[in-house]
Amino acid sequence: MKWIEKYEVPKSKGKGSWIVSKSDTGQWGCSCPVWKFKREECKHIGAVKQGDFDNRNEPIPKIVLANVEQVTKEEETILVPLIPLGDAHFEATVCFDLYAAGVPWRWVTKRYRLAGENSKEAITNYVRIHGRKTYGPWNEKTKSHDGFEITRLSPIPDLPKFEESAEDYSQRTGYPIDLAREALPSTPKHP
Repeated sequence: MKWIEKYEVPKSKGKGSWIVSKSDTGQWGCSCPVWKFKREECKHIGAVKQGDFDNRNEPIPKIVLANVEQVTKEEETILVPLIPLGDAHFEATVCFDLYAAGVPWRWVTKRYRLAGENSKEAITNYVRIHGRKTYGPWNEKTKSHDGFEITRLSPIPDLPKFEESAEDYSQRTGYPIDLAREALPSTPKHP
């Protein structure tokens, strides 16, 4: 058995990080005492499985406020619309879209100062139930957006390859693993 994936999870108290690893056989391990001494799945392994941490050491793309209808991913930049004051639905959409674009949830939480009840799951469920709220199209005459639009979630941003697993899809596209697992049905492998 070889450890093939490593994730760094910051300690909740003090400095430093725990190292969560996944083996070539799919087993998980952690450098924390709960896993080391009890061999029980710890909260750090759970956080990695949920997609709260990734093993990519890629920098977060440059995030720029812009006059766009919705979060828009360009080559190395993510354009983000201004959030109307007090519009929780629009803010939830922006947070969800940033996460779906590959921005770590911990960064989204910090940037938008999300309170504890606004967890990734709560935001995702809210957007799933109420849809994505974005600006309407730009009107050249009035030099403003024409109101707002509510659209249903598209399950995934790119078509999966034949029998592609959620893990492979996430690795290939950068789409968060937890969202990929929800969107892609498990495909039985043919013998």
